[in-house]
Amino acid sequence: MRTTLDLPDPLFRQAKALAAQRGTSLKSLFADMLSKALNEPDGTVRRMDRPPISQAGALGIPARSNGELARMLEQEDAAKLR
Repeated sequence: MRTTLDLPDPLFRQAKALAAQRGTSLKSLFADMLSKALNEPDGTVRRMDRPPISQAGALGIPARSNGELARMLEQEDAAKLR
């Protein structure tokens, strides 16, 4: 299943670096970490009755497709290498 997450830049960069260190993809890293968090035996993880839903752009954040986001991230990474 595909989904889009809005993560703070520092958190995203930290996750991207960790995935690179482990030689895995961000998708695999997030899936593994989420699976571990949801299966914690101490019961600290609560499930929401209903997920929070908002209209795209409702908070002044433009709606972007996964493809657009991927291109933006690639352009940002390429600009840093120049």
